Amino acid sequence: VPHSANVLSNLGLSYALDKQLKAAERTLGQAAAEPDASARVRQNLALVLAIEGKFDEAEKVARTDLSPADAAASVAAIRSMVARSKTWGPVQKAARG
Repeated sequence: VPHSANVLSNLGLSYALDKQLKAAERTLGQAAAEPDASARVRQNLALVLAIEGKFDEAEKVARTDLSPADAAASVAAIRSMVARSKTWGPVQKAARG
């Protein structure tokens, strides 16, 4: 099922794990736009946006399914993880440039 939100989400996460964040964001954005998109799909998109350093956008997506406080806490946790990471910090910088 090529346009299934779950299939697209899994593909997007595969891109993210391969550090292809732009492809991950694009694919997860498509997944989130599908009528069958779940909260998990949108949270995966928020995760990738936050890893890319798009914290405001990530929080906006997270608020679709979480309270404002929970969305802010989730994005703050990801921000902290990225800041401490030897893997995601450089990937985030590359995604911006």
